[in-house]
Amino acid sequence: NSTVSESLSIELALRSNTAVQKLKDTPYDILDAVDFFLKHGCPKAGRITVAQAVDLHLERQKDRGLRDTSASKDHKNFNSNFKPFLKSFGKRLLISITAEEVEKWLKTREAEWIKKKGAKWSPNTWNSYRNVLCGFWGTMADKNYCSKALNPFEKLAIREERDGNIRSKIIFAQDAEKFFLFLEGRAKSIRKDYRRETWFDLAANVLSWFCGVRSEERDLVSWDDLDRDAEYSESLNLPDLTGWELSIYANEEKKGQSKILPIPEHAKKWLILVESKIGTLKGPVFHGDFFQRYSSRKKEFEKETGIKIPTNSARHTFASHHLALWGNEGCTKMRMGHKENSTTLFDNYLTIVKHKKAIPYYGIIPLEVKLNEERQEKVKALAVKISALRKQSNIGQLCWDQNMELQPVQDWEEFDQQHEEYWSPPAGIKYTDDLLLLPDDDKELIKVILPEVKI
Repeated sequence: NSTVSESLSIELALRSNTAVQKLKDTPYDILDAVDFFLKHGCPKAGRITVAQAVDLHLERQKDRGLRDTSASKDHKNFNSNFKPFLKSFGKRLLISITAEEVEKWLKTREAEWIKKKGAKWSPNTWNSYRNVLCGFWGTMADKNYCSKALNPFEKLAIREERDGNIRSKIIFAQDAEKFFLFLEGRAKSIRKDYRRETWFDLAANVLSWFCGVRSEERDLVSWDDLDRDAEYSESLNLPDLTGWELSIYANEEKKGQSKILPIPEHAKKWLILVESKIGTLKGPVFHGDFFQRYSSRKKEFEKETGIKIPTNSARHTFASHHLALWGNEGCTKMRMGHKENSTTLFDNYLTIVKHKKAIPYYGIIPLEVKLNEERQEKVKALAVKISALRKQSNIGQLCWDQNMELQPVQDWEEFDQQHEEYWSPPAGIKYTDDLLLLPDDDKELIKVILPEVKI
């Protein structure tokens, strides 16, 4: 026993010495290495293989109520996104995968594609694979099977799209307004049992198109994190603050803030309208199979208008218009959550969207709101007119003249004489003692002349 104990002690000493030697040319000591290992190499939930992790990921997708496109091994999306990954890494421990390995693996896949098809992947294809696998790792980190900080797929470069591709994905104000009015109209006309979901989806689109929420953040964004009374330090030099902001956290446990997105004034009007229809917005922003429904809405819109909305249009449209409106590259980069150099991408944006074109984009509001705002302007002018006319009447009464214009009534006898010559008034006019009198209350009179807009 004593010999075995001595041998183990010697072996431990040798291993410790080797570890120290490996660290001697670095700014770290062996305690740093141990601390790092305990933090990132000993997941609380235990060590699992990549194959086990993929199974857990699919189970979670099913628990979220997603369709087979995101939750089934029998779907083509699984064959594209996970099957090749499992073939190369399935038996490996999840926490053993490195950024260098996954980059080499993904580039090898692309090389095979080039050999087969004669062309590279589009930036969208590369970024799509990257985003799916980033999300997979994030799910496992939230379940404590790996470290969020060591996500190897986040190290993969985000490929920028060519200018021509970006140009086709930026939707200008005129067509963006048509799309949102289409969504508003559909929410009002669809069957009642689908109406709530349709309004909910419209609100999610508002955050994507006008506020900068990205599809990769689908699991991290919640209506519960919308602050409608945000306070700001005077030292903040950010031009787009509005008092409403949405916090997006680095993980589903809300440990660490990823970014903050202000809600522009016109976007507030959309959200207020939605809540007037279905109540306070709560829970996940992207509910259930939102992205499948969104794809269907785009196809319906294209069929109705001939306007095509490509993949990633919301992201590029938001970023290009935000940059053009505020002229602050750092602020736009912050809202997009870009960590990489975005100069080339932003230069492309600025050649496509100018400040003058960005202004109407930030004026897109619901038709119902627009009509009611126009009515309010008319109401203000009419209230002044009614007040002035009542002051001209000895009895404080108003009536229609022969041209259906408002006029003051000076006394009852005059009113009786005039009344005999009048045609029937518009619906809603009150009668008092068989006399054709308009309402005494100014607000009631305004409702008669300018009915509230109901669409």
